Amino acid sequence: MTWMLFSSYFVCYVGVLSVSLGLRVVSSDYVNVALKKQTHQENPAVVWDARTGNEKLGFAKPLTITVSPKNLRLKEGEPAVFRCTSSVPVPLRWSTSSNKSLPVQASVGDNYLAIPETRISDSGSYKCFVVGEESRFFTVARLDIWSECEADQMTCSNGKCVPISYICDGDNDCRDMSDEQNCLPIFAFNFI
Repeated sequence: MTWMLFSSYFVCYVGVLSVSLGLRVVSSDYVNVALKKQTHQENPAVVWDARTGNEKLGFAKPLTITVSPKNLRLKEGEPAVFRCTSSVPVPLRWSTSSNKSLPVQASVGDNYLAIPETRISDSGSYKCFVVGEESRFFTVARLDIWSECEADQMTCSNGKCVPISYICDGDNDCRDMSDEQNCLPIFAFNFI
């Protein structure tokens, strides 16, 4: 690591030279692996603020995270693949936006998330983020899965199938209110 002093900040350029200088060395193994072939201008730097004693990840150029596709709508059983890239070479990970576990059948590799056979329960938002910087550097992809319903069923907006007789019955059978949309008003008459 190479330490440079900027005002009251010490900047450690990762993957260049290991020098301690008697300062607390900031943990940077996760960045070090991804940057072995990069130049100083592209290297992220672990910054140690001498005033506060805090460390943070900084970049010599702006960091942007991009996911493709941003929105994906598939029929149940079809494969889903999302790719995630960054403007600076850093390690990326995937999670659900709600921080629940990824689908059991999902596989994650170098900047991709693949679900070979999607299920209705896989619908939701997936987050691609910089390792160690989940709350600062991330982007979200949306996956919507729909199923093919039987002839006597309605396909809800969320892909769920409900019997046609449930349409406009006043109950939220689809759980997204799509079975209660575009219904004609029902008038109640009192006959004396």
